[in-house]
Amino acid sequence: NQAIEAQPDFAYSYLHLAQLQLHARNCAEAFKLANRICTAKNFKDPEWLAVMAAAQACSGNFDQAIETLGKAEPLASTDSLKKQIRIQLDHYSKKQNYYE
Repeated sequence: NQAIEAQPDFAYSYLHLAQLQLHARNCAEAFKLANRICTAKNFKDPEWLAVMAAAQACSGNFDQAIETLGKAEPLASTDSLKKQIRIQLDHYSKKQNYYE
């Protein structure tokens, strides 16, 4: 976790790996990666929370994904990220997966 905090590029490598796992429908691995970074960032990074939500939805845990995105939305600092979160919320409320 200290390496993740000390080297943000390392965290973004995990982000890309988690997204690749999602596209491959390897939901458990994507969740594992997202959870590791979210934990290291004290669940305060909206981008990572959105990836975690995608992994939860991938596993069919749509209610949990919606709850996770509910924590991410107020933390989002850009309009584009807020829009992305709202798009995800819309899909998950319809029990549909969404991958960027």
